[in-house]
Amino acid sequence: MRLFVILFIIFLCFSWILYNLIKINILNYEVFKAKMDYYTTYYVYSSPERSNILDRNGLKIAYSKETVNIVLHKSRYSMLNFEQKNYVKNFVFQNLKISNIDELLKKIYTDKIVIKEDPDYKDICLLMENMMYLYGLDVYVDYRRFYDGPAFAFVCGFVDIPYKEDVLKDSSLQYYSELGKYGLEFWYDEILRGQLGKIKYLMDPSGHPIKIIEETPPKKGNDLVTTIDKDIQIFSYKSLKELCDSLSFKNMQPVAGSVIVMKVNGEVISLLSYPSFYPDSLKPDDNSVVKSYPSFSCFYNRAINGEYPAASTLR
Repeated sequence: MRLFVILFIIFLCFSWILYNLIKINILNYEVFKAKMDYYTTYYVYSSPERSNILDRNGLKIAYSKETVNIVLHKSRYSMLNFEQKNYVKNFVFQNLKISNIDELLKKIYTDKIVIKEDPDYKDICLLMENMMYLYGLDVYVDYRRFYDGPAFAFVCGFVDIPYKEDVLKDSSLQYYSELGKYGLEFWYDEILRGQLGKIKYLMDPSGHPIKIIEETPPKKGNDLVTTIDKDIQIFSYKSLKELCDSLSFKNMQPVAGSVIVMKVNGEVISLLSYPSFYPDSLKPDDNSVVKSYPSFSCFYNRAINGEYPAASTLR
């Protein structure tokens, strides 16, 4: 009888083990696979090079160049314990003179937080020497947007890092370095920004990468060809700027203007407004008279948004 009870208990244990094996490998395979994947792997995303905006002759009026930054990856930093995070904070404070990492984590909604732009050789070497203790910090090759001056501010617009509302709308946008915020950069952002690159790593129990399991390189978007003529745009802007500046200094009050050149078929050859701004830095391009009138904005697109009496346009 005792032997029968022991055999029955062994049978129950074996049945329980067999049931769980079937449950893991057949019934709930996808669930357990997803959990295993979550705890043993992680993804690193890379932002692609943003595509060019071209004039009607194929000349670049907005383009990107490679740049090197020291960045903090929020997704990796969040995996550290309290002591490890403090070590990273102290390193950044002592060597890179940044003391407000916690504020940056709350304020910036991108996965990559730029700690230092264009670091020198000394900064890069120091970071590389301590890389194994600074999980989340990285020397990152990224791209920066450039434009051919304020003449193209109201045509191309400008880019900036993803904002909170962008990330809430689409969480994948947090991994892009730049998104279009105004002008053609905004309206054609999905075409210009391209597709993210992705690297899937296998982690050891301490959360450090062991090897690459899967890798997808970032894909550049498509160039945007416009009807703008670069030479005419630059010439028109210089002429308008000279005229408005001379009238401003002559009358000692701000003078603004706009130019729109169109073909009869509706193609816009030139569109600009003055005062303007530099789209890669958002610094104003105006004169001392305009500066003395704070309400006279250099960010106001007079060519598109300016309202003028009908008689003035028909005169």
